[in-house]
Amino acid sequence: PCIIQEQNHKTYISSISSELLKECQELSYIFLCIRCIISLKTNRSTAS
Repeated sequence: PCIIQEQNHKTYISSISSELLKECQELSYIFLCIRCIISLKTNRSTAS
């Protein structure tokens, strides 16, 4: 899921003209991806 989101996200931020807005979007994406990775890890640990 993270990889698919990353591709969509890069396409999205590349269409934004404001550099400041780009930075904000990149930071929010990193935060979301970290949450995604954490949830995957917790799902694996609870399954095992």
